[in-house]
Amino acid sequence: QIICIIVVLKVLKLWLGTAIDILERAASQIQGAADLETQICSADAENKSLLKEKVEDQRTIIKIQNQLIVKEQERVHSFKETVQKEVQSYAGVVASSCATALSPKKLQTVVKSIQDTEDRSRNIMIHGLAEKNGE
Repeated sequence: QIICIIVVLKVLKLWLGTAIDILERAASQIQGAADLETQICSADAENKSLLKEKVEDQRTIIKIQNQLIVKEQERVHSFKETVQKEVQSYAGVVASSCATALSPKKLQTVVKSIQDTEDRSRNIMIHGLAEKNGE
């Protein structure tokens, strides 16, 4: 009987050692899972923070782009006004100088002086014929 009890105790001791090894491995894996969960939570919090920062940066970019658009519209409007003023002033100068330069009396005088000095209706040009002095 004592021998049976000793054998049973040895078997129980072996089983208990195996159970302890299994429990220690399970505890190690549970601790690893807990560490992994902590890392995941930390990464998730950092990801949310970065996402929030990205959204804020995009809002800032949109705001700056809108400001740039307004400035460009102001610059284009100013340029348009300047061009219109310059065209109007140029048109005024041209209109006043043309009215003076091309008055009917001046044109008649110029045409008459040309007719008096040279009558071109009698001139003939032949292409390729050499011109002589006095012609």
